[in-house]
Amino acid sequence: MLPTDWNWHTKMPAKSSHSSVEGLMLNLYLFYKKSGLNRSMLKRTYEVLQIKSSIPTRVGGIRWIPHTVTSIQNLVKGYSGITTHLSQIVDNNESTAHARGKAKNYVNYLLYRQTVMYLHLLLDVTEALKAISLTLQKKKMPLWLTSMTH
Repeated sequence: MLPTDWNWHTKMPAKSSHSSVEGLMLNLYLFYKKSGLNRSMLKRTYEVLQIKSSIPTRVGGIRWIPHTVTSIQNLVKGYSGITTHLSQIVDNNESTAHARGKAKNYVNYLLYRQTVMYLHLLLDVTEALKAISLTLQKKKMPLWLTSMTH
C-alpha cells in the first residue's frame, strides 16, 4: 500500500533513515541472539498471540540482498509479537534497567508510523532487487539480457 502523502519520506526525522532502520534490525537480532531468555519469551509471546514464530535475523553479510529481504520479512511478520514482547519488558519491573531501556527505545522506534512504512517500502525494493539478481545469475539467461550485462 502506497502512502497517501507522497512526500512522507522527506518529513521523516533523521532517526528513520535507512542506516538507522538497518541498525534497528541488527540491534533486534543481537537483542534476541545474545539472550536465551529474551528469545524464549518472544517465542512464548508468539504462542500466546497464536502467530507463527519469526525471530529477527542478521541483516547484511556477503549475500546482503537475500539476508536483508529475510531480515525485513521476519521483522514484518513478527511485528506484533516483537512489539508486544518489548512492551512487556518495558512494563516488567523485574527486568534490568538496561534491558528496559533498550526495549523502550526499540518499541518506540517500531511503533513510529514512518518506520513501518519505510520497512514495507524497503521490503518491496529489496524483493525486486533479489528477483533481478537471481535472474541475472541464471545460466540460461535470455540473449537480450546477456548483451546488456557486458
